[in-house]
Amino acid sequence: MERSRPRWSLRSSQPETGKAAWSTSLKIPRAWAEGDSSTPEAQMVGFAGGNVIVTVNTGYNAVTAGIDIATHQVRWTAQNVRTRAVTAEAAVGVDILDGFGPDQLVGLDPATGKEKWRAERNAGDTTVESAGPSLVRAWGWAEDGGARFDRLLKSGTGKVQADVPKGLDNSSCPFDQAQTLVCTSQSLLVALDSTSGKEI
Repeated sequence: MERSRPRWSLRSSQPETGKAAWSTSLKIPRAWAEGDSSTPEAQMVGFAGGNVIVTVNTGYNAVTAGIDIATHQVRWTAQNVRTRAVTAEAAVGVDILDGFGPDQLVGLDPATGKEKWRAERNAGDTTVESAGPSLVRAWGWAEDGGARFDRLLKSGTGKVQADVPKGLDNSSCPFDQAQTLVCTSQSLLVALDSTSGKEI
């Protein structure tokens, strides 16, 4: 008899009281435990398409799931995808492929989990973060020659909207929940329009 796959338990709490509202479980492949000694980490990335988007990952493995907010059931899963930004148009993350690089940026339909777009392969260690209502920021190293990139992408298509100004390589650019990305480093303070990506 085949041994059951390990499960990752997900729980939702009521914001007013902190009491558990509902819970569900997400199966992860047994091969994770057999080939990766790091502890799985879970992150609730966002909400779109009627689903809560959750990513579970280890050092060399990942899975993203869409959990129906009404039924609390897992509606879809995407193996190898580590999602880090969710908009109304897409759940955007990195397909870690074999876990050791290269990797690829990918956009998933948040309602169905179907792939909407996929970018060129990168050298590995690509990072993604939210950059407003319809943009995501992605940075890393290109596979062909290893040139560094730091861009704002349209979440629904993966097309480049703008390059992030130089000097902000290690800086976060949080969205002010209005219309601006505010980027800071040790020597710079830069404001970017969250729709066009242009410097303000």
